[in-house]
Amino acid sequence: MKTVRTWCIRILMILFTVIFLYPLFWNLMSAFKTNAEYLTDPYALPTALNLDNFVAAWQKANIAAYFGNSIFLTFLTTTRPTMTIAIRYAPMITRSTVCN
Repeated sequence: MKTVRTWCIRILMILFTVIFLYPLFWNLMSAFKTNAEYLTDPYALPTALNLDNFVAAWQKANIAAYFGNSIFLTFLTTTRPTMTIAIRYAPMITRSTVCN
């Protein structure tokens, strides 16, 4: 009984994994296609890895500025709370009897 339940859970997890990962795979494969390939057969694999879409997005949509903004905000939102917590609780931790 336990093995049947284990296999049902595994099959269900594999099914959910495929359901969630397929759209990501399809978007990634579509990004490497030319417009003609995408309009001809959107579900086929690309014939060659075409990087022109990435170059066009980088130049026309100003991706570099967005990427820099994301890096800045990530740095700001991770270091500020960490430093605030460290500064606030450092004296308490150093004076506790657990560390001594």
